[in-house]
Amino acid sequence: MNTTKTNMVIYKSNDFGVSWDLVSVVDSADGFSTTGGLSKGLWEPFLLYAEGKLWCYYSDEKVAEQHSQRLVCRSSTDGVNWSDTQEVVALEDANMRPGMITVTKLGDGRYLATYEIVGMHDVPVYFKITDDLNNWNPADIGKQIKTKRGEFIGSAPYICWTPAGGECGTLLVPANHSNGKTDEETCY
Repeated sequence: MNTTKTNMVIYKSNDFGVSWDLVSVVDSADGFSTTGGLSKGLWEPFLLYAEGKLWCYYSDEKVAEQHSQRLVCRSSTDGVNWSDTQEVVALEDANMRPGMITVTKLGDGRYLATYEIVGMHDVPVYFKITDDLNNWNPADIGKQIKTKRGEFIGSAPYICWTPAGGECGTLLVPANHSNGKTDEETCY
């Protein structure tokens, strides 16, 4: 198996991307597989600034024996020093592999995360909501995003909330594919 060390790193640019400097290493893993087999990598980072902290959400395979892959986060007040790892989604069934997490703040102050579940047919997109970024109830798989007719989106979601569109605003979730026309409002 071809393995190497992986680092989840933060770089910054103060000149509109002309040059970049390493700020910190959020997390490290002892290796990952490029040829299949049990991997130990870190993948798919997403940054959120909320509640006076920078939050880094990502996919983590470091405990692949218990959770094929889990979604975790760490937070920092200075971008250099990071909190301990906190689980967001960590499912008992090793065949269920959550990934590609993104998070948005809703108009009512809560936070909503979307993610795919590899291991399920068509890699459906799930979501969960929390009042507290430090408490996601990681054993809970969340709810699938699907229409009243059962149509759903799958793979590589990205969540965005906008105040436009009504009393509660609007959630927009593009994904890699859908299994139907998805021409009606989504219910969850």
